[in-house]
Amino acid sequence: MPVVIDRLNYVSILKYAIGALSVTNFKSSTFTCSPSQLLSDGTCPVTSGTLVLSLYNLDVDRDLYLVGVAICTILYRAMALGVLYLKKKVL
Repeated sequence: MPVVIDRLNYVSILKYAIGALSVTNFKSSTFTCSPSQLLSDGTCPVTSGTLVLSLYNLDVDRDLYLVGVAICTILYRAMALGVLYLKKKVL
């Protein structure tokens, strides 16, 4: 992926919202498998929410990501207010 597109991810509110919600929902979860889902060695491929988070690279600090959501929200609203101010000034 180009560097510019990769950096845009850091100003996306979705990145932080999904990270915070994933940790909240999966951190203390446990999973079981039906006999048809077991691996050849008889184990379940995914047994805990912590494993799910690490598989999807979402084992992040929830509180820090909530701060990211707040910062993105404030940033987006300030930008929108600035556009409205400039538009009013031009008209």
